[in-house]
Amino acid sequence: ASDVYKRQVGDWLRGRGRRDAVARRVVVATKFGEVFNVRTGHATVDHSAEAAAGQLTRACEVLGGEGSVGVFYSHVTSQLTKEAARAVYEDKALRQFLVAAKRLGLVRMLGTSCSFPDVLRDCLDRGLLDDLDVVRSCMHACAAYTNCYPPTVAVGGE
Repeated sequence: ASDVYKRQVGDWLRGRGRRDAVARRVVVATKFGEVFNVRTGHATVDHSAEAAAGQLTRACEVLGGEGSVGVFYSHVTSQLTKEAARAVYEDKALRQFLVAAKRLGLVRMLGTSCSFPDVLRDCLDRGLLDDLDVVRSCMHACAAYTNCYPPTVAVGGE
């Protein structure tokens, strides 16, 4: 979401939302790895630990501080090749940063959304996603790659 939208949500959660029972149940999810430039119409992709740290810092600033991000997830889209997508999950520095951010309370949950079900399956099997709380893939991909869906359910629980 854009910074404007995030700021509006943050303002609501800190203001009127504090008195609203629904707001107390809101979980804000925000992604990292792909940044869309409204002026140019182009997206840049960077899944490095440094880029994730910058995007998390910015999200916390506009949403209202540390701990305001409920789910911080990598956005691994079809703009990448399968090899580049796999490399995101193999990046030890990125995994260490994400685990530390959660341990420090900067985020409550970690996740990923991925356009490559077979990459998800491989990374699930290799334990590269064990630190994640949320693994998301588009429904048409899950339907097309039924061999990926059962491990995703098993990781997430019932």
